[in-house]
Amino acid sequence: MNALCELGTDRITDLPEDVIQQILVLLPIKHAGKTATLSTKWRRYWRSIPQLVFYGGANGRLKSNKMMAKLISNIHKILLAHDGPITKFQLWVHGLKPCNGVDQMILHLSNRGLQEFALGFSPNHVYKLHSSLFSYLHLNSLVLWFCEFIRQPSWFVGFSKLTALRLIEVTLPSDFLSNFLPKCPSLKLLELLFCPCPSNLEIVAPRLTHFFFFGDSRKLYFKCTPLLSEVQLLNGRQEVEKPADMVALFASLPLLQLCVVDIQLLEYLVAGDANLPIRLPTPLHQLKALYIIIPDLGSLKNARAFLCLIMSSPNLYEVIIELDPKQLNQPVSNNVVASIGSLLEAENRHGFGCCLQHLTMFKIVGSLGMQVELDLLRFILATAPILRMIYIAPAANLDSRKASKFMKKAPYFSAGGGGLAAAVAVAVTCPSPKKQKGRKRMCELTADRITTLPADVIHRILVFLPIKDAAKTSILSTKWRHHWRCTPQLVFDLWFANEHGGWESNGMMNKLMSIIHKILLVRDGPIRRLELSVPGSKPHEMDQILIHLSNRGLQELCIDYYNRRRIYKVHSTLFACVHLNYMRLWFCEFIRQPPWFLGFNKLRVLELGHVILPADFFGNFLSKYCPVLKKLSAVYCEGVGNLEIVAPCLEEFDFLCYKLQKFCFKCTPRLSTVRLRWYGKLSEVVDTVDFSASLPALERLYVGFQFLQYIVAGDHNAPIRLPNPLERLKFLTIDHLDMGCLKKARPVARLIMSSPNLHALTIKLDTKQLDQPTNSNAAVPNIGTLLEAEDRNNTGCCLQHLKVLRIEKMHGIQAELNLVRFILATAPLLEKVHIATNDKLEDRNAAECMEEVMQYKRVSQVAEIIYAGKQEA
Repeated sequence: MNALCELGTDRITDLPEDVIQQILVLLPIKHAGKTATLSTKWRRYWRSIPQLVFYGGANGRLKSNKMMAKLISNIHKILLAHDGPITKFQLWVHGLKPCNGVDQMILHLSNRGLQEFALGFSPNHVYKLHSSLFSYLHLNSLVLWFCEFIRQPSWFVGFSKLTALRLIEVTLPSDFLSNFLPKCPSLKLLELLFCPCPSNLEIVAPRLTHFFFFGDSRKLYFKCTPLLSEVQLLNGRQEVEKPADMVALFASLPLLQLCVVDIQLLEYLVAGDANLPIRLPTPLHQLKALYIIIPDLGSLKNARAFLCLIMSSPNLYEVIIELDPKQLNQPVSNNVVASIGSLLEAENRHGFGCCLQHLTMFKIVGSLGMQVELDLLRFILATAPILRMIYIAPAANLDSRKASKFMKKAPYFSAGGGGLAAAVAVAVTCPSPKKQKGRKRMCELTADRITTLPADVIHRILVFLPIKDAAKTSILSTKWRHHWRCTPQLVFDLWFANEHGGWESNGMMNKLMSIIHKILLVRDGPIRRLELSVPGSKPHEMDQILIHLSNRGLQELCIDYYNRRRIYKVHSTLFACVHLNYMRLWFCEFIRQPPWFLGFNKLRVLELGHVILPADFFGNFLSKYCPVLKKLSAVYCEGVGNLEIVAPCLEEFDFLCYKLQKFCFKCTPRLSTVRLRWYGKLSEVVDTVDFSASLPALERLYVGFQFLQYIVAGDHNAPIRLPNPLERLKFLTIDHLDMGCLKKARPVARLIMSSPNLHALTIKLDTKQLDQPTNSNAAVPNIGTLLEAEDRNNTGCCLQHLKVLRIEKMHGIQAELNLVRFILATAPLLEKVHIATNDKLEDRNAAECMEEVMQYKRVSQVAEIIYAGKQEA
């Protein structure tokens, strides 16, 4: 046995004592007591667990007094053997009867620091509580079944920590509410179920938030309940002896959010006021959900009280009505129906305004197919602008033909407010018990781990699905019904259009935009990203979408307006999306900002393609209204005459266009990546000195040769090095370079010689020069002569840090070979030289070119020349 103990380590015994007690709490007391036989260390652990629960349902029924006496004796032994505080004690065993042993338990627990106490007996065996219960000063939860609550003794000071009180079939003294509840100042939850209450039920509880009552009471009044938010009142009285004041009752509930009432209470309330107003003087602004049980909706009293509650609750989200199927065969008089209709018409005529601005769901349980219900549905649909669902569950004894006829009428009522029409659903009958059992077993076998994830995680998962597939998840279960409506991203692109029938014809396009509008209307929550690139869409349809999303917290917006016939003029509502941090516009017209526009203070990335821009966009708009812009891309944009970049926080700039008059970086201290390409002529020469001085943080530069040929077009006698070197420039790419042109040699040489810390140099040659005759004697000394002359002046080599050289589309002319030879002879850290020849160059000429390059002197010992083959023009 010792050998076995040495082989296996006892990790549980080494746990802290409080952790072991928390583990034992999860076991039944019988099993927790058996752990005493494990070892000497475990002998005392079960005796100090803080919770004692003695619970037995129908299987643990006490069938005889002998069994009950044995149970009481065992509980006494456990209590006597227990060492330490007891925070929770629960005793409820089916068949338990009152006896002296229970009094002894309550007396024994009075000094054990009890916090939760629950005691229950069998029906018809009421236990009279022992006075020692009032000495449980640390109680925060008290639950009693089938007991008699005695008057509190004179020495009782109150349950100052009691927060929850549940009484089921408990006999209460006449002064219970007036004397006992004030001594529970922290009470938040009060449940009185089937308790023989006093005739006057007055609730005085300043911190009470939840109240549930089911029973008989002649008078109901909330005297001091300022924090009460949930009320469930089910009154079992069939006759009202003393009616109450409905106006005064709800005036005492300023924070009421959930209200559940039955028809007995409604009749009890209305009976005291024959002239009940259509609206209460004090509206229930906080009421969100209303559940009413009405046996007969055709009753004028019932309808009047029901309408009064609805019309007095301007912020209702959900309304549920449960009807009595016994009223199915009872005739409804025409004057009652007309009276209800007159009530509804009177509300509209008096111009009170819509009372159901926030109602999203209306549910009728046990529908009887009466005309009164249709009138009520018509009224709800006409006054609820954001209603999303009407759920109708027919009564079980309702004839199928009558139910079908009723359901056909309901959907044809018009929805008010111009909102999305509410969906009408018919409840499905429950499956047979066998099917339920099989379905339950299947749910037990397959664990649904995804549904239990937090809502924000599920929304992130649904973002990666197309909208159509994300919407299909709503049929998985009731928990999944609304998840797809809260995803923070919406993508309406070409794939979306193909999935919903295409866009080729006007009819198909109208259907597609109708689907998009419906999706936007049922959306709930903020929308962080919107991508709209549906071909063939019309400008006014795009405007409607932007107007709808202007106040939805939009952070990323992508609009690709693929329409060959017209260009989309962006609606001014775009300037109301002040939370944007990313914006991409293609084939649009960027209008001037309205006077109320304060700026895109969070915009970091702006991408423009084929966009018509205002004349002062780059200079005025960026500096004033985009203070934190870090990345700017402008491709083939029109209206760019004078390109003056003023962006203090700009870090990356990409520019490509055909027409340009003036170019200047005016205020760009953080600009590190620049791509400049255009195909045209500059009317004003760019000063190289100003260009380099405006880019102190430049690290990556990609320029087309059309830019370089104008950078020093009027200065042939300028020094080979710039006054302000580009000391941070590490990566340089020159595109479309013509090595055979003498005029284009100087800008390239100046840029290379002014970059002392260059790490990688890429030159993409112009493919047109292969077919043009070049004077080799004139072309050879151009770039090579400039670079070699600089080296002879003993001013130091400019390529001390160059590691990678790439030459693409090489033609094999002498000017190109001289450049390669100079770089190999002056770059001591050069590691790789990648050379790709033009695809039009013959194989023999390409081989000769590479043989000559391989013979050049290399100052770097690790320099490797790699032939990358031919590259297409």
